Amino acid sequence: MASMRSCIEQQLNEIELLRCCYPSSDEFYLDDIEAFNEAKEYLDGKSDNLQKNLCFILKLHLNDIKTTIELQFIYPLHYPELPVDIHLRTYLSRECHEKFNESVKKFLNDKTSVQEPYIMEFISWIQDHQNLFLVSNDTWFTRQ
Repeated sequence: MASMRSCIEQQLNEIELLRCCYPSSDEFYLDDIEAFNEAKEYLDGKSDNLQKNLCFILKLHLNDIKTTIELQFIYPLHYPELPVDIHLRTYLSRECHEKFNESVKKFLNDKTSVQEPYIMEFISWIQDHQNLFLVSNDTWFTRQ
């Protein structure tokens, strides 16, 4: 297992990349800025203890199905070696939610073994698999 310092550095780098790709606060925002600052202090050697996990919210506009989904990502301290916790914070039918969770679980199982950051790849995967957000009668689960 890589050092926690290496994992935190990868997490912060991935967050910075996401902030550049999604600069609007309507699209990307940190759930806990204090955790972000704590992680930076840890890397700078100003602190030797981490109390909080890094987490953020990302709103994705799915153009093919004309809707927006909101995802919450919570990094475990040893991400990318351990899977990120992803929560869909948008209303879904039970069927659609189960379908989404199954697909995400499979994606995460495949990616965690690689031990490299994969959130950008996950976002691309979501955009490529927008049909996961369709309910059985081919209507959208939400529109914005």
